[in-house]
Amino acid sequence: MNNMKKYPLYIIALLSCILFLSCDKTKHEDTWWFDNETENLFTNGLFVNYESTCRVITIGCNSDSWIATMNNNDNQNDSWITINKEEGNDGISYCSIKISENKGWNERCAYVKFTNGNDIRLLTIKQEAEKRVYIPYKLVQITREGGMVEVSFEANVNCECSISRIGWNPSWIKMVSHEKDGQTNKVVLKVDENLSLGRQAILDISIAEIGTTEHITLQQEPRLFNENENINIYTEGTLGTLLGSDIANCRNIRTLTLSGRLNVSDMICLYRLTNGPNSSIKNLNMFSCTTDASGNTILDEMFSNSNIERVNLPGDLKCIPYKAFYRCTSLDSINVEANIKKIDILAFAGCSSLKSISFDSYCQLAEIGMGAFNTKSVIEDLVLPTFNVKMPPSALYGCTIKRLHLTEEVPPILVGEGKGLQNTILYVPAESVELYKKAKFWRDFKEICPQQTY
Repeated sequence: MNNMKKYPLYIIALLSCILFLSCDKTKHEDTWWFDNETENLFTNGLFVNYESTCRVITIGCNSDSWIATMNNNDNQNDSWITINKEEGNDGISYCSIKISENKGWNERCAYVKFTNGNDIRLLTIKQEAEKRVYIPYKLVQITREGGMVEVSFEANVNCECSISRIGWNPSWIKMVSHEKDGQTNKVVLKVDENLSLGRQAILDISIAEIGTTEHITLQQEPRLFNENENINIYTEGTLGTLLGSDIANCRNIRTLTLSGRLNVSDMICLYRLTNGPNSSIKNLNMFSCTTDASGNTILDEMFSNSNIERVNLPGDLKCIPYKAFYRCTSLDSINVEANIKKIDILAFAGCSSLKSISFDSYCQLAEIGMGAFNTKSVIEDLVLPTFNVKMPPSALYGCTIKRLHLTEEVPPILVGEGKGLQNTILYVPAESVELYKKAKFWRDFKEICPQQTY
Protein backbone atom coordinates (compact mmCIF):
# COMPACT_ATOMS: atom_id res chain seq x y z
CA MET A 1 0.00 0.00 0.00
CA ASN A 2 2.86 2.33 0.85
CA ASN A 3 4.50 1.47 -2.48
CA MET A 4 1.31 2.40 -4.29
CA LYS A 5 1.45 5.84 -2.69
CA LYS A 6 4.97 6.41 -4.00
CA TYR A 7 4.00 5.98 -7.71
CA PRO A 8 2.38 9.46 -8.09
CA LEU A 9 5.63 11.01 -6.82
CA TYR A 10 7.65 9.17 -9.46
CA ILE A 11 5.19 10.24 -12.13
CA ILE A 12 5.33 13.87 -11.03
CA ALA A 13 9.15 13.85 -11.09
CA LEU A 14 9.20 12.28 -14.58
CA LEU A 15 6.72 14.81 -15.94
CA SER A 16 8.76 17.64 -14.44
CA CYS A 17 11.91 16.38 -16.20
CA ILE A 18 10.13 16.08 -19.53
CA LEU A 19 8.69 19.59 -19.12
CA PHE A 20 12.16 20.99 -18.33
CA LEU A 21 13.75 19.35 -21.35
CA SER A 22 10.91 20.55 -23.53
CA CYS A 23 11.33 24.12 -22.31
CA ASP A 24 15.10 23.96 -22.84
CA LYS A 25 14.65 22.75 -26.45
CA THR A 26 12.19 25.54 -27.17
CA LYS A 27 14.65 28.09 -25.84
CA HIS A 28 17.47 26.64 -28.00
CA GLU A 29 15.38 26.74 -31.15
CA ASP A 30 14.34 30.30 -30.44
CA THR A 31 17.96 31.53 -30.39
CA TRP A 32 19.15 29.95 -33.68
CA TRP A 33 17.08 29.45 -36.81
CA PHE A 34 17.48 29.59 -40.59
CA ASP A 35 15.30 30.29 -43.59
CA ASN A 36 14.78 27.67 -46.30
CA GLU A 37 17.56 29.04 -48.53
CA THR A 38 20.12 28.88 -45.72
CA GLU A 39 18.99 25.40 -44.69
CA ASN A 40 19.42 24.29 -48.30
CA LEU A 41 22.99 25.64 -48.36
CA PHE A 42 23.88 23.74 -45.20
CA THR A 43 22.39 20.59 -46.68
CA ASN A 44 23.71 20.74 -50.25
CA GLY A 45 26.67 23.13 -50.06
CA LEU A 46 27.57 26.30 -51.95
CA PHE A 47 28.95 25.82 -55.49
CA VAL A 48 30.36 28.77 -57.49
CA ASN A 49 32.26 29.25 -60.75
CA TYR A 50 35.90 30.37 -61.03
CA GLU A 51 35.11 34.10 -60.90
CA SER A 52 35.31 36.14 -57.69
CA THR A 53 31.97 36.52 -55.93
CA CYS A 54 30.29 37.34 -52.63
CA ARG A 55 27.39 35.46 -51.03
CA VAL A 56 25.35 36.55 -47.99
CA ILE A 57 23.73 34.03 -45.61
CA THR A 58 20.78 35.04 -43.42
CA ILE A 59 20.72 33.80 -39.81
CA GLY A 60 17.96 34.32 -37.27
CA CYS A 61 19.14 34.66 -33.69
CA ASN A 62 17.91 36.37 -30.49
CA SER A 63 21.48 37.28 -29.60
CA ASP A 64 24.83 37.78 -31.30
CA SER A 65 26.30 34.68 -29.70
CA TRP A 66 26.89 32.79 -32.98
CA ILE A 67 30.29 32.86 -34.71
CA ALA A 68 31.61 31.78 -38.12
CA THR A 69 35.14 30.43 -38.66
CA MET A 70 37.04 28.44 -41.26
CA ASN A 71 37.16 24.73 -40.53
CA ASN A 72 40.00 23.52 -42.76
CA ASN A 73 42.83 21.26 -41.69
CA ASP A 74 46.52 22.13 -41.89
CA ASN A 75 46.86 20.84 -45.46
CA GLN A 76 44.19 23.14 -46.88
CA ASN A 77 44.62 26.74 -47.97
CA ASP A 78 41.53 28.76 -47.13
CA SER A 79 42.95 32.22 -47.87
CA TRP A 80 40.67 32.47 -50.91
CA ILE A 81 37.65 32.87 -48.60
CA THR A 82 36.92 35.83 -46.31
CA ILE A 83 33.99 35.72 -43.87
CA ASN A 84 32.41 38.65 -42.07
CA LYS A 85 29.57 38.75 -39.52
CA GLU A 86 27.09 41.61 -39.87
CA GLU A 87 24.31 42.46 -37.38
CA GLY A 88 20.83 43.28 -38.65
CA ASN A 89 17.49 44.19 -37.05
CA ASP A 90 14.71 42.22 -35.36
CA GLY A 91 16.88 39.24 -34.56
CA ILE A 92 18.21 38.86 -38.10
CA SER A 93 21.97 38.84 -38.75
CA TYR A 94 24.10 38.06 -41.78
CA CYS A 95 27.32 36.35 -42.76
CA SER A 96 29.00 37.62 -45.94
CA ILE A 97 31.32 35.15 -47.67
CA LYS A 98 33.77 36.67 -50.17
CA ILE A 99 35.36 34.21 -52.60
CA SER A 100 38.36 35.25 -54.72
CA GLU A 101 38.93 34.22 -58.35
CA ASN A 102 40.24 30.70 -58.83
CA LYS A 103 43.35 31.11 -60.98
CA GLY A 104 44.42 27.52 -60.47
CA TRP A 105 43.83 24.49 -62.63
CA ASN A 106 41.74 22.48 -60.13
CA GLU A 107 38.47 22.77 -58.25
CA ARG A 108 38.95 23.80 -54.61
CA CYS A 109 36.95 23.18 -51.46
CA ALA A 110 36.69 24.78 -48.01
CA TYR A 111 34.37 24.60 -44.99
CA VAL A 112 32.88 27.39 -42.90
CA LYS A 113 31.88 26.39 -39.34
CA PHE A 114 28.94 28.20 -37.75
CA THR A 115 28.79 27.80 -33.96
CA ASN A 116 26.10 28.83 -31.48
CA GLY A 117 26.74 27.35 -28.06
CA ASN A 118 26.95 23.62 -28.52
CA ASP A 119 25.23 23.66 -31.90
CA ILE A 120 27.52 23.51 -34.96
CA ARG A 121 26.66 23.77 -38.63
CA LEU A 122 29.16 23.22 -41.48
CA LEU A 123 28.84 24.96 -44.85
CA THR A 124 30.72 23.27 -47.72
CA ILE A 125 32.02 25.69 -50.37
CA LYS A 126 33.32 24.42 -53.71
CA GLN A 127 34.70 26.60 -56.49
CA GLU A 128 35.35 25.28 -59.96
CA ALA A 129 38.51 26.09 -61.94
CA GLU A 130 38.36 28.02 -65.18
CA LYS A 131 38.20 25.62 -68.10
CA ARG A 132 41.31 26.29 -70.13
CA VAL A 133 44.15 24.93 -72.20
CA TYR A 134 47.82 25.88 -71.84
CA ILE A 135 50.03 25.35 -74.88
CA PRO A 136 53.72 25.95 -74.08
CA TYR A 137 54.78 26.02 -77.74
CA LYS A 138 52.58 27.26 -80.57
CA LEU A 139 55.19 26.14 -83.13
CA VAL A 140 56.74 22.67 -83.16
CA GLN A 141 59.78 22.16 -85.41
CA ILE A 142 60.10 18.70 -86.95
CA THR A 143 63.29 17.37 -88.53
CA ARG A 144 63.36 16.52 -92.24
CA GLU A 145 63.87 12.85 -91.30
CA GLY A 146 60.44 12.72 -89.64
CA GLY A 147 59.56 9.75 -87.42
CA MET A 148 57.48 9.68 -84.23
CA VAL A 149 56.88 13.10 -82.72
CA GLU A 150 55.25 13.86 -79.34
CA VAL A 151 53.37 17.11 -78.70
CA SER A 152 52.27 17.98 -75.14
CA PHE A 153 49.91 20.55 -73.66
CA GLU A 154 47.96 21.11 -70.44
CA ALA A 155 44.17 21.12 -70.13
CA ASN A 156 41.66 20.77 -67.28
CA VAL A 157 38.84 20.07 -69.69
CA ASN A 158 38.19 17.36 -72.27
CA CYS A 159 39.76 18.07 -75.67
CA GLU A 160 39.50 16.55 -79.13
CA CYS A 161 42.61 16.67 -81.34
CA SER A 162 42.87 16.42 -85.12
CA ILE A 163 45.18 17.39 -87.99
CA SER A 164 43.83 20.38 -89.92
CA ARG A 165 43.29 20.06 -93.66
CA ILE A 166 43.03 23.77 -94.39
CA GLY A 167 45.70 25.44 -96.54
CA TRP A 168 48.23 22.59 -96.66
CA ASN A 169 47.82 18.93 -97.54
CA PRO A 170 48.86 17.13 -94.36
CA SER A 171 48.94 13.59 -95.79
CA TRP A 172 52.58 13.40 -94.69
CA ILE A 173 51.62 13.53 -91.02
CA LYS A 174 49.19 11.33 -89.07
CA MET A 175 47.96 11.34 -85.48
CA VAL A 176 48.72 8.00 -83.80
CA SER A 177 47.30 8.60 -80.31
CA HIS A 178 46.01 11.16 -77.83
CA GLU A 179 46.38 10.30 -74.15
CA LYS A 180 45.58 12.31 -71.03
CA ASP A 181 47.25 11.90 -67.65
CA GLY A 182 45.64 14.33 -65.23
CA GLN A 183 45.98 17.71 -66.89
CA THR A 184 48.77 16.65 -69.24
CA ASN A 185 47.76 15.75 -72.79
CA LYS A 186 50.18 13.89 -75.07
CA VAL A 187 49.60 13.62 -78.80
CA VAL A 188 51.83 11.23 -80.76
CA LEU A 189 52.34 11.94 -84.47
CA LYS A 190 53.88 9.88 -87.25
CA VAL A 191 55.74 12.08 -89.76
CA ASP A 192 57.09 11.04 -93.18
CA GLU A 193 60.58 11.99 -94.32
CA ASN A 194 60.56 15.28 -96.23
CA LEU A 195 62.06 15.08 -99.73
CA SER A 196 60.71 18.47 -100.80
CA LEU A 197 60.48 22.03 -99.48
CA GLY A 198 59.49 22.90 -95.94
CA ARG A 199 55.85 22.21 -95.05
CA GLN A 200 53.26 22.80 -92.36
CA ALA A 201 50.31 21.10 -90.75
CA ILE A 202 48.05 22.35 -87.97
CA LEU A 203 47.13 20.39 -84.85
CA ASP A 204 43.63 21.53 -83.88
CA ILE A 205 42.64 21.24 -80.21
CA SER A 206 38.86 21.55 -79.90
CA ILE A 207 37.25 22.28 -76.51
CA ALA A 208 33.51 21.73 -76.90
CA GLU A 209 32.62 22.80 -73.34
CA ILE A 210 33.78 26.35 -73.96
CA GLY A 211 33.24 26.40 -77.72
CA THR A 212 36.76 27.22 -78.84
CA THR A 213 39.66 25.70 -80.77
CA GLU A 214 43.38 26.18 -80.13
CA HIS A 215 46.05 25.53 -82.74
CA ILE A 216 49.64 24.25 -82.79
CA THR A 217 51.67 24.74 -85.96
CA LEU A 218 53.69 21.68 -86.98
CA GLN A 219 56.54 22.70 -89.28
CA GLN A 220 58.88 20.21 -90.94
CA GLU A 221 62.32 21.19 -92.24
CA PRO A 222 62.90 20.93 -96.02
CA ARG A 223 65.27 18.58 -97.83
CA LEU A 224 68.91 19.57 -98.18
CA PHE A 225 69.19 22.48 -100.62
CA ASN A 226 71.28 22.58 -103.80
CA GLU A 227 73.31 25.52 -105.11
CA ASN A 228 70.51 26.43 -107.55
CA GLU A 229 66.98 26.46 -106.17
CA ASN A 230 63.62 27.42 -107.71
CA ILE A 231 60.87 28.07 -105.17
CA ASN A 232 57.25 28.82 -106.01
CA ILE A 233 55.42 30.59 -103.20
CA TYR A 234 51.87 29.26 -103.61
CA THR A 235 50.58 31.12 -100.55
CA GLU A 236 51.96 34.53 -99.61
CA GLY A 237 53.68 34.66 -96.25
CA THR A 238 54.99 31.08 -96.43
CA LEU A 239 58.55 31.60 -97.70
CA GLY A 240 59.88 31.09 -94.18
CA THR A 241 58.18 27.70 -94.02
CA LEU A 242 59.44 26.64 -97.45
CA LEU A 243 63.03 27.55 -96.57
CA GLY A 244 62.87 26.22 -93.02
CA SER A 245 64.80 27.36 -89.96
CA ASP A 246 68.05 25.50 -90.66
CA ILE A 247 70.37 28.40 -91.54
CA ALA A 248 73.22 26.03 -92.41
CA ASN A 249 71.01 24.35 -95.02
CA CYS A 250 70.03 27.70 -96.55
CA ARG A 251 73.71 28.58 -96.92
CA ASN A 252 73.97 25.89 -99.59
CA ILE A 253 71.99 28.13 -101.96
CA ARG A 254 73.98 30.32 -104.36
CA THR A 255 71.29 31.14 -106.93
CA LEU A 256 67.68 31.52 -105.79
CA THR A 257 64.78 31.99 -108.20
CA LEU A 258 61.42 32.87 -106.66
CA SER A 259 57.94 32.97 -108.15
CA GLY A 260 54.49 33.48 -106.69
CA ARG A 261 53.06 36.18 -104.45
CA LEU A 262 55.22 37.96 -101.88
CA ASN A 263 54.14 39.91 -98.83
CA VAL A 264 56.06 41.75 -96.12
CA SER A 265 56.48 38.56 -94.08
CA ASP A 266 58.23 36.92 -97.04
CA MET A 267 60.50 39.93 -97.50
CA ILE A 268 61.52 39.88 -93.83
CA CYS A 269 62.46 36.22 -94.30
CA LEU A 270 64.44 37.11 -97.43
CA TYR A 271 66.15 39.97 -95.59
CA ARG A 272 67.38 37.57 -92.92
CA LEU A 273 68.53 35.13 -95.58
CA THR A 274 70.55 37.59 -97.66
CA ASN A 275 72.01 39.81 -94.93
CA GLY A 276 74.97 39.26 -92.70
CA PRO A 277 78.53 38.04 -93.27
CA ASN A 278 77.48 34.40 -93.59
CA SER A 279 74.99 34.99 -96.41
CA SER A 280 75.75 32.75 -99.38
CA ILE A 281 73.15 33.82 -101.96
CA LYS A 282 74.85 35.58 -104.87
CA ASN A 283 72.10 35.68 -107.49
CA LEU A 284 68.47 36.45 -106.68
CA ASN A 285 65.73 36.45 -109.32
CA MET A 286 62.30 37.68 -108.19
CA PHE A 287 61.06 38.90 -111.57
CA SER A 288 58.17 36.38 -111.68
CA CYS A 289 56.99 37.37 -108.20
CA THR A 290 54.06 39.67 -107.55
CA THR A 291 53.95 42.00 -104.56
CA ASP A 292 51.11 43.06 -102.28
CA ALA A 293 48.50 45.63 -103.31
CA SER A 294 50.77 48.58 -102.51
CA GLY A 295 53.47 47.38 -104.87
CA ASN A 296 56.03 48.47 -102.27
CA THR A 297 56.81 45.17 -100.57
CA ILE A 298 60.59 45.63 -100.75
CA LEU A 299 61.72 46.98 -97.37
CA ASP A 300 63.99 49.91 -96.58
CA GLU A 301 67.61 48.70 -96.42
CA MET A 302 66.36 45.36 -97.76
CA PHE A 303 69.70 44.14 -99.13
CA SER A 304 72.04 46.62 -97.46
CA ASN A 305 75.51 45.24 -96.66
CA SER A 306 74.65 41.89 -98.25
CA ASN A 307 76.92 39.76 -100.46
CA ILE A 308 74.40 39.72 -103.30
CA GLU A 309 75.89 40.09 -106.81
CA ARG A 310 72.88 40.20 -109.12
CA VAL A 311 69.20 40.89 -108.50
CA ASN A 312 66.09 40.82 -110.66
CA LEU A 313 63.35 42.67 -108.79
CA PRO A 314 59.62 41.75 -108.93
CA GLY A 315 58.07 42.82 -112.22
CA ASP A 316 55.28 44.83 -110.56
CA LEU A 317 57.49 46.60 -107.99
CA LYS A 318 56.85 50.36 -107.91
CA CYS A 319 59.66 51.66 -105.72
CA ILE A 320 63.27 50.78 -104.95
CA PRO A 321 63.26 52.08 -101.37
CA TYR A 322 65.67 53.93 -99.13
CA LYS A 323 69.12 52.29 -98.96
CA ALA A 324 67.71 49.15 -100.57
CA PHE A 325 71.18 48.09 -101.80
CA TYR A 326 73.29 50.33 -99.58
CA ARG A 327 76.93 49.17 -99.51
CA CYS A 328 76.27 45.98 -101.44
CA THR A 329 79.92 45.92 -102.49
CA SER A 330 79.52 42.74 -104.57
CA LEU A 331 76.52 43.92 -106.60
CA ASP A 332 77.66 44.28 -110.23
CA SER A 333 74.40 44.71 -112.13
CA ILE A 334 70.78 45.67 -111.59
CA ASN A 335 67.69 45.58 -113.78
CA VAL A 336 65.11 48.33 -113.21
CA GLU A 337 61.77 46.97 -114.39
CA ALA A 338 58.95 48.75 -116.22
CA ASN A 339 56.73 49.49 -113.20
CA ILE A 340 59.42 51.21 -111.13
CA LYS A 341 58.35 54.82 -110.55
CA LYS A 342 60.83 55.84 -107.88
CA ILE A 343 64.40 55.09 -106.88
CA ASP A 344 64.68 56.43 -103.35
CA ILE A 345 67.49 58.16 -101.47
CA LEU A 346 70.83 56.30 -101.35
CA ALA A 347 69.22 53.24 -102.97
CA PHE A 348 72.50 52.09 -104.57
CA ALA A 349 74.95 54.18 -102.56
CA GLY A 350 78.20 52.41 -101.78
CA CYS A 351 77.71 49.67 -104.40
CA SER A 352 81.37 49.93 -105.38
CA SER A 353 81.27 47.02 -107.86
CA LEU A 354 78.16 48.17 -109.74
CA LYS A 355 78.98 48.26 -113.46
CA SER A 356 75.64 47.83 -115.20
CA ILE A 357 72.28 49.48 -114.55
CA SER A 358 69.64 48.41 -117.04
CA PHE A 359 66.27 50.19 -117.32
CA ASP A 360 63.34 48.58 -119.08
CA SER A 361 62.52 50.51 -122.27
CA TYR A 362 58.99 51.05 -120.93
CA CYS A 363 60.14 52.03 -117.46
CA GLN A 364 57.80 54.50 -115.74
CA LEU A 365 60.56 56.00 -113.60
CA ALA A 366 59.47 59.42 -112.34
CA GLU A 367 61.83 60.19 -109.46
CA ILE A 368 65.41 59.55 -108.41
CA GLY A 369 66.37 60.41 -104.83
CA MET A 370 69.50 62.13 -103.54
CA GLY A 371 72.63 60.03 -103.73
CA ALA A 372 70.70 57.15 -105.28
CA PHE A 373 73.66 56.25 -107.54
CA ASN A 374 76.46 57.35 -105.23
CA THR A 375 78.16 54.03 -105.94
CA LYS A 376 81.84 55.02 -105.98
CA SER A 377 82.08 52.78 -109.06
CA VAL A 378 82.64 53.22 -112.81
CA ILE A 379 79.53 52.74 -114.95
CA GLU A 380 80.19 52.47 -118.67
CA ASP A 381 76.70 53.34 -119.92
CA LEU A 382 73.65 54.50 -118.00
CA VAL A 383 70.42 54.82 -119.96
CA LEU A 384 67.72 56.74 -118.09
CA PRO A 385 64.11 56.39 -119.26
CA THR A 386 61.69 59.25 -119.77
CA PHE A 387 60.73 61.05 -116.57
CA ASN A 388 58.73 64.18 -115.88
CA VAL A 389 59.55 65.29 -112.34
CA LYS A 390 62.41 67.03 -110.65
CA MET A 391 65.56 65.10 -109.92
CA PRO A 392 68.29 66.44 -107.60
CA PRO A 393 71.71 66.65 -109.26
CA SER A 394 73.14 64.66 -106.35
CA ALA A 395 71.16 61.66 -107.58
CA LEU A 396 74.02 60.90 -109.97
CA TYR A 397 76.81 62.23 -107.78
CA GLY A 398 79.44 59.88 -106.44
CA CYS A 399 79.82 57.50 -109.36
CA THR A 400 81.88 57.74 -112.52
CA ILE A 401 79.53 57.48 -115.48
CA LYS A 402 81.36 57.39 -118.79
CA ARG A 403 78.26 57.80 -120.92
CA LEU A 404 74.79 58.94 -119.79
CA HIS A 405 71.91 58.46 -122.23
CA LEU A 406 68.62 60.39 -122.02
CA THR A 407 65.56 59.97 -124.24
CA GLU A 408 63.85 63.09 -122.88
CA GLU A 409 63.57 65.81 -125.56
CA VAL A 410 63.14 68.60 -122.99
CA PRO A 411 65.83 68.77 -120.30
CA PRO A 412 64.37 67.63 -116.96
CA ILE A 413 64.18 70.33 -114.29
CA LEU A 414 66.77 69.81 -111.56
CA VAL A 415 67.35 71.52 -108.23
CA GLY A 416 70.82 72.59 -107.09
CA GLU A 417 74.19 72.54 -108.77
CA GLY A 418 75.47 69.54 -110.65
CA LYS A 419 78.83 68.12 -109.67
CA GLY A 420 80.88 65.04 -110.29
CA LEU A 421 79.78 64.61 -113.91
CA GLN A 422 82.29 66.90 -115.62
CA ASN A 423 83.95 63.85 -117.18
CA THR A 424 80.70 62.27 -118.42
CA ILE A 425 79.52 62.39 -122.01
CA LEU A 426 75.79 63.09 -122.27
CA TYR A 427 73.80 61.62 -125.18
CA VAL A 428 70.39 63.17 -125.94
CA PRO A 429 67.98 63.29 -128.93
CA ALA A 430 69.71 65.08 -131.83
CA GLU A 431 67.14 67.87 -131.98
CA SER A 432 67.62 68.60 -128.26
CA VAL A 433 71.39 68.98 -128.10
CA GLU A 434 71.30 72.78 -128.04
CA LEU A 435 68.58 72.81 -125.35
CA TYR A 436 70.72 70.67 -123.05
CA LYS A 437 73.79 72.83 -123.68
CA LYS A 438 71.87 75.80 -122.28
CA ALA A 439 70.04 74.01 -119.43
CA LYS A 440 71.19 74.36 -115.84
CA PHE A 441 73.12 71.32 -114.57
CA TRP A 442 73.07 69.55 -117.96
CA ARG A 443 75.37 72.14 -119.51
CA ASP A 444 78.11 71.11 -117.06
CA PHE A 445 78.69 67.73 -118.70
CA LYS A 446 82.02 67.13 -120.44
CA GLU A 447 80.33 66.80 -123.79
CA ILE A 448 76.74 66.75 -125.08
CA CYS A 449 76.28 64.62 -128.18
CA PRO A 450 73.36 63.48 -130.33
CA GLN A 451 71.97 60.07 -129.49
CA GLN A 452 73.71 57.16 -131.16
CA THR A 453 73.32 53.44 -131.34
CA TYR A 454 74.79 51.83 -128.27
